[in-house]
Amino acid sequence: MSMPETERDALDQNEYFETLGYSGDDFLVRLKSSGSTVRFIGRPNNWMLSLIAPMSWWSSRWSLRGRGTTAQRAFVRACSRRGPYAEEAIASRIADEKRAAQPAPVLTQSGLPAAVIVAETGGYFHVQCPHCGDVHRHGAGLLGRRVPHCWGLYRDVSDYELVRRSASSVDHIELAAA
Repeated sequence: MSMPETERDALDQNEYFETLGYSGDDFLVRLKSSGSTVRFIGRPNNWMLSLIAPMSWWSSRWSLRGRGTTAQRAFVRACSRRGPYAEEAIASRIADEKRAAQPAPVLTQSGLPAAVIVAETGGYFHVQCPHCGDVHRHGAGLLGRRVPHCWGLYRDVSDYELVRRSASSVDHIELAAA
């Protein structure tokens, strides 16, 4: 049975949430106000629906009376229409997009990507990762080759080399002695 067009429009084009799909008996939505993902464990009830949109929004479109209301059934149909929610695949896609947005790394004389030290605090180096763009923390004292913290997310990344930025030029990277 296909979802009526007005119901589909209300659930697909609203200001409060976006249905993401289902995972087993759970239903997932993304809140548009915060970008947070909400997982409803089991069949949604009116209280659950009130967490993602005001009850006035729901009641202006569907009945909220009785057990298994039309609002609840419409929500379940919308999530079912989106299909299975694969958290691992979505996390992997987001990570790939983030990585693709990184500029090409500067290579050191050893041929490894340069992880530039951006801060030193409490015995640690904080470096800008050339692979993911995040700031990673390594024990200070030794410069040189390190395994990036994002290697678990990106299995094909190489080690990088911790380097200091030269004080004379922002574009020149001074290689630190290992």
